[in-house]
Amino acid sequence: MRKLASLSLISLLLISPVIANADTTSDIAAYNAAFDKGDSEQALKLLKVALENAKSLPPDNAKLAMIAYENAYYYAVFEDYKTAYSAIKIVDNAFKLKPELQNGSDIDEYNFLSTLIKFIADEKSSDDKKTAQMLDKATEKIKDKERQDYLFYKSNMVLNYYYLKSFDWEKLAKGSQRQIDALEKTQDEKLNDYRILAYLNRGQVKFVREVRGGIPVVTGTHITGKNHSGWEDALTDIALAEKYYGKPKSIDDASAAGLDGWYGMIRTYAINYHKSDKIHETIENINKSVGLNEDGFFSSIERKECDKIFDDKLGKRISFDSYMTSRNSFGYARAVFDIDNENTIKNVRILSSFPNEGFGQNVVAGIQGTKITKLKPGTPKECLTNYFLGVQFVTD
Repeated sequence: MRKLASLSLISLLLISPVIANADTTSDIAAYNAAFDKGDSEQALKLLKVALENAKSLPPDNAKLAMIAYENAYYYAVFEDYKTAYSAIKIVDNAFKLKPELQNGSDIDEYNFLSTLIKFIADEKSSDDKKTAQMLDKATEKIKDKERQDYLFYKSNMVLNYYYLKSFDWEKLAKGSQRQIDALEKTQDEKLNDYRILAYLNRGQVKFVREVRGGIPVVTGTHITGKNHSGWEDALTDIALAEKYYGKPKSIDDASAAGLDGWYGMIRTYAINYHKSDKIHETIENINKSVGLNEDGFFSSIERKECDKIFDDKLGKRISFDSYMTSRNSFGYARAVFDIDNENTIKNVRILSSFPNEGFGQNVVAGIQGTKITKLKPGTPKECLTNYFLGVQFVTD
């Protein structure tokens, strides 16, 4: 957190004729004292008290605007966007009533904060193309600030999610690159969640736009793009995302499974459409270049003693309907299941299914309730639960 004395809107104090006698002076002093002690929780509470007391001032008062701005900023940082939205509206109103309050202020920073809060807090704005364009423009204006703020990374993240939902690959390419450029300037590990999403988004763009010709993966996986070598860059970005993610937290770690799904799908594409003796070597080199475990993303959870405990060809039990095969040429799914005392496959769960849920549904339908006929003698009991199964689909 930061003291009020360092605010970007501190210039407002210099043009207010009533500041010297304002009743909220003691509130600011209490806030600064808590800040100096490193008690951010108490400082935030006192900042909110300061705003409540400042509301007794005229709505166009500079001190009210300043304290409201800081409330908006910090509640946005702590992701309480409802409270932040209420505070930023006070600043908006003050600027509307007295435009000269903006003189000497960092208007680019204000516009960025205001637009970001409204984009997240207002459900209508979060799906509004015009508001997204405004936020993108405001974010672009502050990207060269000497110190990148947490909210800058947050803005890029929510915008990239919006572009992904909209299948706007050009904007997603720009947004993910802007995020990566900023993140490469710092080694702060607290920002790794943003790194994961930024590299994932850039990898998604590269695969969909260059290999698939801009057609969303969920619509099918027939290859229509021209730059088929783009898979290497795409896989590298997904591998980087996995690296920053670290070890999956559990077998049912949905986020890890999502990353693994994208990695598996691109890997499946490469192996089946770039038939070369060096394709596996290329993939291994990609993993090495980013420091990813060569044994696979889920290797820390997979149990080597449980590898290949049966000789059954489960893939042959999985069939595709004509609709699936007409729309897709390849896919990837990762499942986990249990084997009961009668060697029957039970409790099949799909961790990831690409390009859509259909592939995973085919896996469940194909193996659920079937028997393992060639289980190796002496298989440890712990290997009969949460058994991993990766399935590659090639339907053409």
